[in-house]
This record gives sequence, C-alpha cells and structure tokens, in this order.
Amino acid sequence: MKKRLEQVKKRCMWVPDRRIVSALFGLVLVLALIPLLRIARYAVPWYDDYNYGGFVQRALREEPGMVGALKGAYSCARVQWFAWQGTFSSVFFMSLVPLVWGERF
Repeated sequence: MKKRLEQVKKRCMWVPDRRIVSALFGLVLVLALIPLLRIARYAVPWYDDYNYGGFVQRALREEPGMVGALKGAYSCARVQWFAWQGTFSSVFFMSLVPLVWGERF
C-alpha cells in the first residue's frame, strides 16, 4: 500500500517540459484556426471595408508601395480619431484590407 501511495504521489508531482506544453498549445492554435480558414472564403467586402480602404487606395494612387499604404492607413486612423471614439489601432489595420490591392484578394 505504501509503495502504491508513493507511485501516485510521484505521478502527481510530475511537471511537463516547456517544449511539450508549447507544442501542445501550438497544435491547439492550429486546430482552432482551421474553422476560421474554412469560412474565410465566404468573407466579402462590406461598407466599412470600402470606407476604410478608400483612404489607402487614394494614398496608393499618389505614392505606390507599402509606404503609401501605411500613410493612407495613418490618414484613416487620424480622420476616425476626430470623427468618433473607438479603437483607432484597429481602424489602422482595418484600412489595410487586401481589397485595396484588388477585389480578387
């Protein structure tokens, strides 16, 4: 009985290695992303995508490239700062929708 109790105690004190835990969390993340990737093909541009993306589109006409896109996203976040209260970092990223490079994206 004493030996059995020691075995149970030893198993309860076991701590998994950090690599095992991080690999398991990575696997859980990949598995959680699968449904999102499956429904992503049904995502279509909507009004706010065109509105936010318009800033980047105009900036890209003036200055093509990533710098122009970032300037347009900054401009969008700046305008939205004065237009309404909200999360302006997300407005910055929402204005960089793939739509600005073409609807096929």
